[in-house]
Amino acid sequence: MVITIQTDIDEAARQETEAVAMLMRHIAAEKTLLFSTDTDCPHCPILPSLDILKAVDEAEPGGWPSFDGIEELMADLDVDKR
Repeated sequence: MVITIQTDIDEAARQETEAVAMLMRHIAAEKTLLFSTDTDCPHCPILPSLDILKAVDEAEPGGWPSFDGIEELMADLDVDKR
């Protein structure tokens, strides 16, 4: 599927748009990014690891316990130490 977006933009914006299009073509062809996702860049979101995604999937059906207060939480944590 090809999606075409048409708009009137200035030259600087057009060059940026072309850069984005080049990046998207690279990602589609190579199945990889041009940059590392292990970065401290404030503009780049941190991607969750597969372990984190798996834990979230397991927890969604209600697999995580809930507590009515800090005392119950601390008691549960103490049980895990034994």
